[in-house]
Amino acid sequence: MNRTIALILVVLGAILLLKFMASAATILLLLALVLAIATGVGAVGRWGYGVAVLCALMALPGLVISGIFKGLAFLGILLKFFPILILIIGAYMLVRSIGK
Repeated sequence: MNRTIALILVVLGAILLLKFMASAATILLLLALVLAIATGVGAVGRWGYGVAVLCALMALPGLVISGIFKGLAFLGILLKFFPILILIIGAYMLVRSIGK
């Protein structure tokens, strides 16, 4: 009975995560974590470790691609502030050269 309730809670949690989180990679990693913990405490058989590793391996490409896009977005933000940085550096150099 406890295993059935635990399995229902895991499935319900996965469905809610899928609804509230947009990243499938994050959901797969959380599912791998839950399966590894469940296998460790004996709620599921040893197959849980294999499925957890499979979920983690399926999540890796999504995390890499997501990281690349987030890095490019951050670079775009920095490029927007680049003229302001040039202006500040130029003003600092001008004030410093006038002071000498």
